[in-house]
Amino acid sequence: MSKLMIYQMMHLLGVLLVFTAYGALIARVWMGSTAAGLRKFGAIVSGVGLLLILVSGFGMQPVYGWPLWILVKVAVWLSLGAMIVMINRKALPGPGLFAVTIILGFVAVAMAYVRPS
Repeated sequence: MSKLMIYQMMHLLGVLLVFTAYGALIARVWMGSTAAGLRKFGAIVSGVGLLLILVSGFGMQPVYGWPLWILVKVAVWLSLGAMIVMINRKALPGPGLFAVTIILGFVAVAMAYVRPS
């Protein structure tokens, strides 16, 4: 297994962790729950996911350089990092938080597939 493939798998694992955690946290907000345990668990899982995305993304960066699509993905990563604050402070209603998270995920996937320079 090549180093690049290991980084890609780490990246996908991080993405799965972040979006699963945010899904649970958004559902918590949407349902009006105050479950502190879920809030803590979601914060830990999303933090680990964001760390995996960061480490693996920078591990893959020497292969690709710094084209526009990677810069956009870094901006999406920063926005996803800020989403935890938006979710916990209920900056938007549940459906709005859900939509913003899906849009950020779509932009990241589109950049990875289209790779505009």
